[in-house]
Amino acid sequence: MPTTRNHELKSMERFASKYDLEFRPKTYWPEVDDRLRWLVSRVKGEARRREAMARVEAGGLIALEAWMVEQDIGEGSKRALQRLDPGLRGGEDLPDCARREVEIARIWFTRTVHREVTSVRARPAGDRIRYRVVDEYCESTPYTFAVTPKSSRLPLTFRQLVNLIDTATVPGGWFDGGGLVLLFWDDWMRGERDRETQRGSIEVSSRFYPRLSAWYEDAFEEWCREANPNPAGRERAAAPGDRPE
Repeated sequence: MPTTRNHELKSMERFASKYDLEFRPKTYWPEVDDRLRWLVSRVKGEARRREAMARVEAGGLIALEAWMVEQDIGEGSKRALQRLDPGLRGGEDLPDCARREVEIARIWFTRTVHREVTSVRARPAGDRIRYRVVDEYCESTPYTFAVTPKSSRLPLTFRQLVNLIDTATVPGGWFDGGGLVLLFWDDWMRGERDRETQRGSIEVSSRFYPRLSAWYEDAFEEWCREANPNPAGRERAAAPGDRPE
């Protein structure tokens, strides 16, 4: 989908003055000075992760139940959550993190029935860092995301992470090109006229790149502006019979 990729390039140029595109975290594996928060960061389910973090903020370890910080809670518990609300299962069916693998960005689809999650991950491999994207269907279907870059010597810059998210694809699969965010906004707009209806439908976050959420909020504004470049200031077209001032 070349139009989507062109849009991303224009967005990057427009936002350049607002973001440090060369920001790079020192490491994806810092010393763990708060094991509780580290455990919560590895929870796959979005609703469970948010509930666990809220309890940590409110009362620390004493407020948590053991199942809340398990990486995987098992099929029985997943089905129990789904019976309460299908959206509570969002993220729970992601593949487990491999040894020393960490999530560096998360894309959460807030309005789908199951509120699915896509996860961008990094793991050490010798003197390199290898990257992969997984979602909740890639193992059962199965399919593999192609990402750029596949590996790097240092953690990604902000620019590189955005590029990875915006160009990740499943070659020959149900979506081939267009990335992990804008492709869905475009697809969900079929039959709709007002792009504002998609506001909040996707949340992008990262504990290593604090400005990533804001970037995609700006990307959404640009996506809306693309459809209506000058909503307030556009001059009214002259009607038949109008006389020039």
